[in-house]
Amino acid sequence: MTTIADALRLALEHQRQGRLAQAEQIYREVLAADPLNVDALHLLGVLANHVGKHELAVQYITQAIRLQGDQAAFHANLGLAYRKLGKPAEAIAASRQALRLDPCMAEAHSTIGTVLQSQGRLDEALKSYGRAIDLQGDHSDAHYNR
Repeated sequence: MTTIADALRLALEHQRQGRLAQAEQIYREVLAADPLNVDALHLLGVLANHVGKHELAVQYITQAIRLQGDQAAFHANLGLAYRKLGKPAEAIAASRQALRLDPCMAEAHSTIGTVLQSQGRLDEALKSYGRAIDLQGDHSDAHYNR
């Protein structure tokens, strides 16, 4: 018998290996068994964002945050989804909430930098990219965008 934790690990491995349909199916099965599973909601949102379904990503990740709002990764991924939707204020707000929960979250700094850059606020963007790189030296998006 597979536990929900085992199912989530398997789904995440499928997702990492690019087997997105298999990952999505497992996340949905987990949610059928446990509709309030924050990890399945969050990861389904990450997957949706990855395949360009940004509105759906926002819905899933927001549900996860309503259930467990103290997870910095949830807010950082919500910021990414909002950025891809072209909602800069929401992207920055979600990313800043991620940083309030975990000041060392490089991805949130990078997202803020990308939004600031798109607004022509280049000095601020450079600072955000620099902070992301300071925290995670191999952060390729921050290096590229800087």
